[in-house]
Amino acid sequence: GILHCDISINNVMIFFEYTANGIIARGLLIDFDYATKISKGTDHICICMFFQNLYTTNFQGTLMFMASGILLQYSEHGIPCKQTVAHDLESFVYIFIYICMMYNSPG
Repeated sequence: GILHCDISINNVMIFFEYTANGIIARGLLIDFDYATKISKGTDHICICMFFQNLYTTNFQGTLMFMASGILLQYSEHGIPCKQTVAHDLESFVYIFIYICMMYNSPG
């Protein structure tokens, strides 16, 4: 599988496919710059790519959509935690909340 490590509103696209049965909306995940391949039975990588350039203030990843576990681990202990599939899924929840709060009508 693939662990994206930078799921944010800017990396999710929705496109519309026009078919004989109507319009179908599909989602597409883009920007795999920080993604890594994980093997079967593994759900994490060693450290989140966000922290690799932390000391050079070149932040990788979008803080607003970053999983709370990653941020809490670093703020409390000063060390990065392992990025997991659950962290990527949590980022999708934050995107959903963002969309619900920022947009008030279809389209």
